[in-house]
Amino acid sequence: EEKIERLLRLIHKQVRYIGIELGDGSILPRTPLETMTRHYGDCKDKATLLVAALKAAGITAHVALLNAGNGQDVDVDLPGMGGFNHAIAYIPGEKPLWIDVTAENTRLGKLPLGDQGRWALIASPETQGLVKIPVSTIADNWDRYTREVTMNDDGSGKLVETIEADGSEESTVRAVYAGEETKEMRDALKGYAKGTLLSEDQKLIEHPLKHDFSAPFRMKWESPASKRFVVERSNGVAAIMPAPLLGS
Repeated sequence: EEKIERLLRLIHKQVRYIGIELGDGSILPRTPLETMTRHYGDCKDKATLLVAALKAAGITAHVALLNAGNGQDVDVDLPGMGGFNHAIAYIPGEKPLWIDVTAENTRLGKLPLGDQGRWALIASPETQGLVKIPVSTIADNWDRYTREVTMNDDGSGKLVETIEADGSEESTVRAVYAGEETKEMRDALKGYAKGTLLSEDQKLIEHPLKHDFSAPFRMKWESPASKRFVVERSNGVAAIMPAPLLGS
């Protein structure tokens, strides 16, 4: 898995995902050399590149075609070429591994929801029919927000929030918060702190690197002057927002 992870992240760094499909390019993948030279490719280009890299490293892998999304799936008894719209990589074994090379914010062993539960055509000489891609469970897709409120006697205080996520929820927050502190990320964090935590200031304590997928997403920051709590002479009150607790 470590070797697969390194190859996958190397492709993410060097090859951008661009879905331009014109002429033969709508059906035929470009060669791995051409994709590496151009530094961009669509789903079938990137899947073919990863499969070639894995085979060069001694790992058996194949390209797999599927109809990704929430619409009608391909006809399992008559899977014509026109029914497929996406290509991913498949590694056979006791625990088969499916990899969507276009999902750059998804950790190894995870798949976007639109790929799950779909019928796949594995491009292998041993293929006799379509294979159902596994579906993750609720326990595989979650996010957790932990808020720690410190209230001092002098009326000051701070709010420390930790965000943890895995599966499809992790992919969503990674796309916004992981990596370098860009203006877009700072604006998103500032808007969240201002609208949800009623704080004009925030300081990052723990921030995941863009290409660090060694563990589920975890991010932590401090809002030193949040108005979600009030300290008076004899008591202190902290507000708990109902939306995160009751939302689906």
